[in-house]
Amino acid sequence: MKQKTEGLVLGAGLGERIGKGPKAFLRLRGKSLLRMAVEAQYSHVRRVIAAVPPSHLAEAVAVVGELAEVIEGGQTRQESVERLLDYSTAPLLVLGEVCRPLASSDLVRTIRDKAHSEGAAVPFIAPHHPVALAEDGWIVRSFEKDQVLLPQSPQGFQRELLERACEAAKANGNQRQGTWQLLQDAGIPIRAVPGEERNIKITTPLDWEIARCVVAEAVSQRIKQNVD
Repeated sequence: MKQKTEGLVLGAGLGERIGKGPKAFLRLRGKSLLRMAVEAQYSHVRRVIAAVPPSHLAEAVAVVGELAEVIEGGQTRQESVERLLDYSTAPLLVLGEVCRPLASSDLVRTIRDKAHSEGAAVPFIAPHHPVALAEDGWIVRSFEKDQVLLPQSPQGFQRELLERACEAAKANGNQRQGTWQLLQDAGIPIRAVPGEERNIKITTPLDWEIARCVVAEAVSQRIKQNVD
């Protein structure tokens, strides 16, 4: 399976909402988010390709050059996905993001294997409370917590399915925040895989503080287990 799979990492964002520079180079316990995202995939794929800001290619190579190939990302997330897809060659692809650096190696492997057998696989977690649908500031519908799911990454795709979805998006002028939405738009089934609570998305300053706390707690627990 490993020899049929390539890992793709989205890391071209400039981190404007956090305000600390490109997220790829923020560090948790001394390790960059780009490095963490690459390492999570490294042992489960034949090679890793990362899309980073064009102005930071040299820095990215210095951070992950021995583990991943680095290319220039696009102006949008979707354009970066397309560039990674064009650069890759494997029949099976795992798409990760530096904004979710805490995805475990086990989750990467599960997504890879499910995408191989099912075509497309995406991790989801359930919310802890009901959610609402709003239109023009008014609530028009509610959903119980077991009726909806929240997507995560990494996401796994058979190459031909991702290519078909990206081509359809181009033809229709669709821009989506999640790559899995492109497959849904194209009518391609997606297997839902249980995600991980710790696999949080880092977008805002509060997310960054939470991620720092999560990592600190995980390191503390590991130290305590080793001592015990």
